[in-house]
Amino acid sequence: MYRLHLYLTEEIKQQLSIKAKITGKTKAEIAREALEKGLMRTEALRSNSAKALLDLARIAESLPSEADSPRNLSTNHDYYAWGDKKNE
Repeated sequence: MYRLHLYLTEEIKQQLSIKAKITGKTKAEIAREALEKGLMRTEALRSNSAKALLDLARIAESLPSEADSPRNLSTNHDYYAWGDKKNE
């Protein structure tokens, strides 16, 4: 198992001690479980965000576009945004 040293606030340290006494588990077990649950939550949030972006990309692909519309606005950003000289 990998060993990691953390600095905890006094409040978190107290909560960890109380939870360990109540459950009969070690502080390390409680901390590992809390980290695992927290990481699963952030993973779910990230996957939801990625799904939303993919859905948005699919919607954008289905929109009609004119044949002469630019495929990549980042190439001539200043031209399209501000009317500067167009790069060919």
